[in-house]
Amino acid sequence: MLESPDRTERLDLDAVLSRTELVLARLISRGWTNAEIATHLQRSCAGIRSQASTLLRRTGARSRTQLVVWMYETGHVIPGVAASPDTPQSPQPGAGKVLCPEQTTAMSVPALRRKLITVRNDLAALARLLEQPANHRPGHRRPQR
Repeated sequence: MLESPDRTERLDLDAVLSRTELVLARLISRGWTNAEIATHLQRSCAGIRSQASTLLRRTGARSRTQLVVWMYETGHVIPGVAASPDTPQSPQPGAGKVLCPEQTTAMSVPALRRKLITVRNDLAALARLLEQPANHRPGHRRPQR
C-alpha cells in the first residue's frame, strides 16, 4: 500500500513573510484571482503575479494550493475564523525572551508551538543536569585536600 505524501514535506514552515506578503497570501487563501487581487490592492496583474511567484518560492510551495496549506500550517489562516486580509503579521518569538500575555495572543499558533518546544527542551536539559551527581556537573571543582 502506498503511503500518502506529507503535504508539508517541501514547505518552509519557518519562513517569515512581510506584512505585504501576508496580505497577498491571505487573499490567495480566499481563492481570489490575480486580477481580483490587483483591483483590490490597486496594483498591476503582472506585479501580483510576480509577488505570488516570490511567495511560492519563499514558502517552498509549488502551487497556490500549497501556499494555502502553508498558511493553515503556520497558523496564519485558522479554519472557521474569518480574518481581514489586512491583519498584521504575527510576530515570531524571540530566542530567550520572556513573552508577556499580550505578545502571546498576537503570535501565530506555530510560533507559540516553537516557543513552547524551546522552553520544554531547555527545562529537560536543566532537569538532566540537576539529576547528575554534584561531582559530575560541568564547572564542578573537586575539593582540595
